[in-house]
Amino acid sequence: MRTDHRDILSVLGHFFLEHGQTDKALVLLNALQALFPEDPDIAKSLSYACLQAGRYQEALDAASRGIAERDAAFIHLLRSKALWGLGRADEARACLARYLALRSSG
Repeated sequence: MRTDHRDILSVLGHFFLEHGQTDKALVLLNALQALFPEDPDIAKSLSYACLQAGRYQEALDAASRGIAERDAAFIHLLRSKALWGLGRADEARACLARYLALRSSG
């Protein structure tokens, strides 16, 4: 698959999310994740979609795959929301604190 095709499908996934079609977004983003397992942007998008669907463990797993230096703060925010949804409040607060620290230093 060419890079521009990947980008178009990723945008389509975001479009589905923005228009309340989370199930369609999840199908598309899971397929992209399978094709591009090392792409942190796809992992972040999948994590966000899983959060929207209430699939907190899947969101946490996807966020963990999406760790990249350039956007570490956002990953901590995604992880915090997923952990909170799983009832792991202390870990969620720790991730939120890391998010806030990275945001204020960057």
